[in-house]
Amino acid sequence: MNNFIQEIVDTCKLPFGEISKDFKIIWIGIGSLYICNYRKLVDYNTDRIVISTAYGAIEVVGDNLVLRQINKGEMIVSGEIISISRGGVNGKKEKSK
Repeated sequence: MNNFIQEIVDTCKLPFGEISKDFKIIWIGIGSLYICNYRKLVDYNTDRIVISTAYGAIEVVGDNLVLRQINKGEMIVSGEIISISRGGVNGKKEKSK
């Protein structure tokens, strides 16, 4: 597993096997993410995207974020991605259980 994926796994406090079965976040180039198997797009603006998953909300923070492609259960996000974290819908970080 590469360092980027390991960082996401560690940040979200989820076992890699569970992530690979449920949702995936794949870095596909400079400033682009491929996200699949999410449940719902909860919040979107140019500096923050929140999606819901089986394990809670995942927050992507950045600048000039754009949904380049969005289909049922998958999307491509482009922009200057600053962080990916497990976050609440109202900007509050969820506590890990």
